[in-house]
Amino acid sequence: AVMSLDCDRNAISAGLFDDVLRIKASTGDRVDVFTVAGQKIYSTTASDNVVIATSAWQRGLYIIKVSSPYGTKTQKAIKR
Repeated sequence: AVMSLDCDRNAISAGLFDDVLRIKASTGDRVDVFTVAGQKIYSTTASDNVVIATSAWQRGLYIIKVSSPYGTKTQKAIKR
C-alpha cells in the first residue's frame, strides 16, 4: 500500500500495509514511524519516496509522521 497525506509536497495516504510500507515524500522530508505506545521504530530523511521493509513488524496500528518545511502530518496505518 502506498500511504499518502498532503502536506504541500509530502504525502501519506491512510490505509493498510503488509510486508512493505511505501510513503510518498520529497527530498529532505523527515519520516518517522511509531508504535501506538509511542516507541519510535523507524526514522529517516527522505531522498525520494520512502520504502520500508516491515516483515519483522508485528500486526497492528502504527503512526507515521512526515515533516517538511511546509509542516508536519501524522497518519495512522495498520499492518495486517
